[in-house]
Amino acid sequence: MKKILLCLLSVLTMSATAGEEILPWQLFRELAATESGNLTFSPACVENCLKLIARGTDGATRAELEAIPYGQDCNKVNMEPHAATALFIASHLPSTKGKANGVHRLPFATQAEKCTKAINRWASKQTKGHIPQLLDAGAVNKETALACASALFMQEEWLNHFSDTEEEYPFTTGNGKQIPVPMMIQEEKLHIRYAEGEGWQAVLLPVDGNVDKRQTHIRGAFVAIRPEGDVRQFAKQLTPEILKKICVGLAQPVIHTDKEKGIQHEHYTTLKLPRFKTTTPQALNLKPALQKLGIRKIFQPGADFSGYTSAPVFMDTFIQKVHIDVNESGFSASSCSWLSGPLGIPPDKIKKHYHIITFDKPFIYFIGSPDYRITPFFMGICETPEISHTAKVSKPEQHPQ
Repeated sequence: MKKILLCLLSVLTMSATAGEEILPWQLFRELAATESGNLTFSPACVENCLKLIARGTDGATRAELEAIPYGQDCNKVNMEPHAATALFIASHLPSTKGKANGVHRLPFATQAEKCTKAINRWASKQTKGHIPQLLDAGAVNKETALACASALFMQEEWLNHFSDTEEEYPFTTGNGKQIPVPMMIQEEKLHIRYAEGEGWQAVLLPVDGNVDKRQTHIRGAFVAIRPEGDVRQFAKQLTPEILKKICVGLAQPVIHTDKEKGIQHEHYTTLKLPRFKTTTPQALNLKPALQKLGIRKIFQPGADFSGYTSAPVFMDTFIQKVHIDVNESGFSASSCSWLSGPLGIPPDKIKKHYHIITFDKPFIYFIGSPDYRITPFFMGICETPEISHTAKVSKPEQHPQ
């Protein structure tokens, strides 16, 4: 199977101390409090978008983005990520990036529909067809000035597959309704990490290729946390201190020896996990949650994106679509984020002026500096134009110094 990326497990990096909180978990809490039903998003995809757009910022805009508490690099997880980012600048705007790699000049102002199709093709290609339509019709229009996109795709196998047999068990949904769902089962397995604490239980399923021979060090896994009470209420209380307790618990090896007592402890876990697939029914709006977390300047007129274009622009849209499929052999996950904005003045505040001027009567001219205080090289009045028969102005020959 093709391997790509796992970002959920930044929670397993044990270098962060209690009290330090990274953006992914801040964002998770905000979204859990505001979004109903299934919630799925890619924090790595969000961070990649923010980091890409930050490269073209300056001043207070750059300072705010550099202050974001990003998580540790996902490359520390032993997986082969397929991650792609792209920057899009309206072709009629000046660009300070020229023909740099990953920078696309698109005619948003004149061919918005065509641009939308091109971006959706890019998203589909980067996510292996799992997200065929990142943008809906109208998401790109003549006002779009600057945008960036980020895509992730991953496909991984469990270290040990679930059995082929499955049973239906009642599952209590968020609204209290019980429904039968097929459960994947691993019985009395030694490789599954288990931990519990006040109000929660957690399991860690290792991913193939991410465990050493003694199964003492795991670099990539699937983690599931089961709260005793309401999941939304638990999400609100999921602080760095609680996350650290969960991580410490899951870091304990399934086989360890108490040398003082001469006893070897072996932990066997039976796990029943629903086979599930989830796709965001509509694009997840990330802008309100990020603004609440203090990321505001990029969304305001006056933002400084001078590293990408000299035109005044700001971001007004940040969305993400995700697809996840968990089954007996492993899981796959895809995500695509879109961050875009118009010119720095809102469209309804722009008053457009159109001018037509034809020099069909005598006029004054001068050649030199536009500063009237500096002597022009030439000046005059053209009262009766004499038709020039010169095809073009020839350039003087260049002589070596």
